[in-house]
Amino acid sequence: MAYQIHLSESDQIDFVQSLLWSLESKTQVIRDPVKFRRTQALYSDAAQKFLEPVVIHQAHNNLFVWMEDQICHSPGVRDTDLGRRVIRICAAVKLNQYTPETQFSRIFSTDRNSINTPD
Repeated sequence: MAYQIHLSESDQIDFVQSLLWSLESKTQVIRDPVKFRRTQALYSDAAQKFLEPVVIHQAHNNLFVWMEDQICHSPGVRDTDLGRRVIRICAAVKLNQYTPETQFSRIFSTDRNSINTPD
């Protein structure tokens, strides 16, 4: 059964930022200019798609699975907070368990460490 994912604005920013970092890391790995331009075009297309609702037809073969793979194979990106956050979101999408965090949900979070209290 297909389902639709619409990333929150902050998650969209994270995805585009991680694509930029990943592409930068690929400049070290991809030496062939033609292959690099093709990779650049794929990343640009993916960045555009993350800004719109994405329909998921197959849990193990979709844009988010591709994104997770790109981050995992980008030296220096996967081990950052940003990389781990994007990978967690991709895993949640795979299970159709992505729920974007909103300002409202942050205020009423059950995680006591995430609640901002005055000093």
